[in-house]
Amino acid sequence: MGMAEFGIGALTLPGAQICGAAPAGEAPECTEGDASFLIEAWPLYRPNLRFAFGAGITLGLIPVTIPEQQQPTDQTIERDHSRSYFTVEAMGRYYLWVGEVTEFWAGVTTGLVVVSDRFVVESGVLADRALVGPQGVTIRTEGLAIGIALGGAYALSDNWSLSAALRYGQWFLP
Repeated sequence: MGMAEFGIGALTLPGAQICGAAPAGEAPECTEGDASFLIEAWPLYRPNLRFAFGAGITLGLIPVTIPEQQQPTDQTIERDHSRSYFTVEAMGRYYLWVGEVTEFWAGVTTGLVVVSDRFVVESGVLADRALVGPQGVTIRTEGLAIGIALGGAYALSDNWSLSAALRYGQWFLP
């Protein structure tokens, strides 16, 4: 049978270093850890009661940690910074318990992760020089994601279930 899962949740990155701008010649101040609200979609194929496989996407669009910006002066450009996370992953599941209305599974995931930082200039003039070119720039970093997952579902009817999942992954970014 085919099935589709849609979810909302939280993406937590306890080891991520978030650094703000620093005056010239000084090291930037960094904080460790980030989190983002996420939405996800997983179409899966389940050939029997014990196995399922498929692929899905996860979008983390609203990060909680905002890096501190350097105070604008006549020698700096005032800008806004936003960050987002995107993954495309394949998942394989093994169902540990399948009951009448509940089921529990364990699985593995692997795929692509993209971290996107967008900087947008907020002022068009820098002292006596006009700003020429695009008003912003996006810097993307792509890498590999691997992980494990646990989850369960409670059947509300023949075609609808309420489920929960917990995933742990490792991102390998250049």
